[in-house]
Amino acid sequence: MRMLDDSTRGALTVVSAPAGTGKTLTVARWCASRPDLPVIWLNAVGGVPPQVLANHLRAAAGMPSSVAGRVQQNVLIRQVAHDLTGCEAEQVVVIDDAHLLSAQCFALLNELVSRYPQAVRLVLICRWDPPITRLAHALSGNLSVIRGTALQMSRREASELVLAHASHLPPEVVDAILDRAQGWAALIVLATRTVALSPDPLTAMDYLTQRGWVLADMLASQVFSTLSSRTRHLLLCIAFEETVTPEIAVRVSGDSRAGQLLADLAMSGLLVIREGREAAPEAELYRIHPLLLEVLQRQTRSGGVDVMRARAVVRRAARWDATHGDIDQGFRRLVAAQAWDDAVQLIADHGAELLMLGHARQMVAVAHAAPEAIEQAPHAWTVLALERSLRSDYDGARRWLDRLRRNPRYAERTAKSIDAALVDLIQARTDGWALPPTVDRVRGLVESIAARSAPKAPLIWLLTELGAAENWLGRLQNAEKHLRRAASTARSLGLSGLAATAMSHLALTAYMQGHARLCGMLADRALSMVPAGAHTEDQTYTRAIIAQELAASCELTETPGPSDLADSPLQADPTTAVWQLILAARRQLPGDSGGDGPALVDLPTELPPTPPLMSAFLIGERCFRALVHEDQVLMDKLANDFAAIGADAEAAVARALCADLAGDPQAAAASLAPVVEDKARRLLPTTHLVALVYAAQLQDSLGFHSSAEDMLLEAIRDTAAQRLTTPFLHWSASGTPMQDLLHRVADLRPSPWLRELCDHLDEHLGAGALLERAAPAQDAAQLLDGPAHIPTLTQREHDVLVHLARGSSYADVADALYISKNTVKTHVSSLYAKIGASRRSDALTISRTLRLI
Repeated sequence: MRMLDDSTRGALTVVSAPAGTGKTLTVARWCASRPDLPVIWLNAVGGVPPQVLANHLRAAAGMPSSVAGRVQQNVLIRQVAHDLTGCEAEQVVVIDDAHLLSAQCFALLNELVSRYPQAVRLVLICRWDPPITRLAHALSGNLSVIRGTALQMSRREASELVLAHASHLPPEVVDAILDRAQGWAALIVLATRTVALSPDPLTAMDYLTQRGWVLADMLASQVFSTLSSRTRHLLLCIAFEETVTPEIAVRVSGDSRAGQLLADLAMSGLLVIREGREAAPEAELYRIHPLLLEVLQRQTRSGGVDVMRARAVVRRAARWDATHGDIDQGFRRLVAAQAWDDAVQLIADHGAELLMLGHARQMVAVAHAAPEAIEQAPHAWTVLALERSLRSDYDGARRWLDRLRRNPRYAERTAKSIDAALVDLIQARTDGWALPPTVDRVRGLVESIAARSAPKAPLIWLLTELGAAENWLGRLQNAEKHLRRAASTARSLGLSGLAATAMSHLALTAYMQGHARLCGMLADRALSMVPAGAHTEDQTYTRAIIAQELAASCELTETPGPSDLADSPLQADPTTAVWQLILAARRQLPGDSGGDGPALVDLPTELPPTPPLMSAFLIGERCFRALVHEDQVLMDKLANDFAAIGADAEAAVARALCADLAGDPQAAAASLAPVVEDKARRLLPTTHLVALVYAAQLQDSLGFHSSAEDMLLEAIRDTAAQRLTTPFLHWSASGTPMQDLLHRVADLRPSPWLRELCDHLDEHLGAGALLERAAPAQDAAQLLDGPAHIPTLTQREHDVLVHLARGSSYADVADALYISKNTVKTHVSSLYAKIGASRRSDALTISRTLRLI
């Protein structure tokens, strides 16, 4: 107790010892002995989301909760650090089983203990040392560690514990227990209860001594066998519950006194542990100690009269759960009770919901354990086919569906079932020819089902998959309609996981429609609704982060830094996968060597053939790359690629860029004319805006100043609502520099958006800025691939560099500096040699890194 008194004056106390050593009991007794010290008690069993932990730390410092839903780790740490600045801890936060905390939680705790030790008072109860920076915290006086040896009871304390459980034991038996237990609480309690309930304690003690004390499992089994039949029945019924309230114990066991039995067992401090809670007594939670739990689960699997009786009661409780809408707990309890017939029926009736709740593995286990029951339940076959499809086992899925379709009795029902439609949509992802007719058929099915029944979770899932497929096909209006309906219906029914999934797909729809700001808002809302533990969490979270990055890429402002997407597996949804690949390629641009850029071209073979809209986005990304690298040959090829998919406007812009790179601004302007007049078919949402801005640069350089200003003003008006900055990059190699043109128009026709645009583009010049900003920052040595020295430039070389950074052509530089074009080339060659660059984009990247400009 004194050690805890002393250690908890610091920021962090770690109580680390193996299971059964009395860690939880010791800390709980310490808390009870300090009524003046308010305590918040958490248990990491089942998971503690980082945002929940953050809110408890705020509460301990007297701050209100402010984090709702899931946010990125670096954002969460900044928020909590900001809130706790200047605060002092008013309560101790105890986290039991803290070794089960996630890496994100430990990152948050590390940061707070390092930077704001006065704002936290933490006690972590662990089975092993947690991943914290112990040395740094210990040297600063913020960390104390209490190991298992410190938890060993003294002989007097151990003797008192023995007598508390069995006051009638002879002194020689008490001494034998104390000698063998060596102060470990679990062994003391188990041995005492075993010996005390034996008719001959001395004989029982001799038996335990001969067999050895390492078999704690055997002791727990002995204790269980000595309990009353009523208590054994209760423990068998709750053996597969992580935690249990008295109310749940009553319902699962069928015993009206189950709550009192739990309270009596918790008095031992070992058999059943009472969870610390600030809530009212009626909200108490209990859990079975791990040593006893293993025994119970093993005995449940081995069978017997007591087990059969317990299974019957649990089966009845599970049916009650399912009929009252709690299919999650109902199915879990049916599987635990090995009630295979009932579990198979629940799969047949609610299979899609069970998959969404994360029961895919248990469903497969049921199918393997009860093949006869599955054989007699054809309605469950479509669910098993859907489970196979979600695991990309399309052959397995087809086998289940083919069995149904060969059966005339079920063929018609299968064709109209939501489960089968989901299977067809998921399978059609890999077949470009099959997807459009499948989408058409499923759309008709959705409208038919919606007209005759109220929406439920499976229909919402089908709407979401339908919208995702329509995104891929470029049917964005239909996708928006179906995804909005799925998201709003899911929210109205309280299905936050489904709502988050639909909204993350809808964010990509908005981006592909040209609504970047809306995309960011939808992605933020999706992240706030991602529930912990949902089976769609990883996919939904990653998709929402991708949408956030895409939305941010349309504003040339600083971002918090690279996200955690680098190690994420490729998404199953093909639309999300393509954007994931595009973002990965953008991050690699500063180290790219030019050329085709395989990350943007060679899509994985598991993706279906790319439809026109997604092809246009991919070709557009390659156009940026070609422009940054001034690759005229690649640009000409990309113009032909655009034309091949019917993207006439995009092809015209690519041809203009190609002519511009060849030094022919008149041809470039002529190529842009039909796009500016909006007479060419376009696929990408910003093509017309880019054409207006690009044509304005060219027209102004050719002397048509009024026309150029009108084009630029039109683009400014059309981008004001969305605050799009990407169309205003410096597209032309020979046209008027974009920042000069914008500043001139701002002087003639000032507006708040135009002024904001000028300020942004003063810091981000050239087409490479869009891609460069998405890449993680690198130091000068990495970019130079050599010694990180800062070269000395002549004044004239520096002047040339500044003009190149503005996007000026060699002719523009020559005119501005009153020198010949050949002299400009000489200065450029010398400049490139000094900084180790081979082209303009590399020279500008290195120069900005070395702060030469």
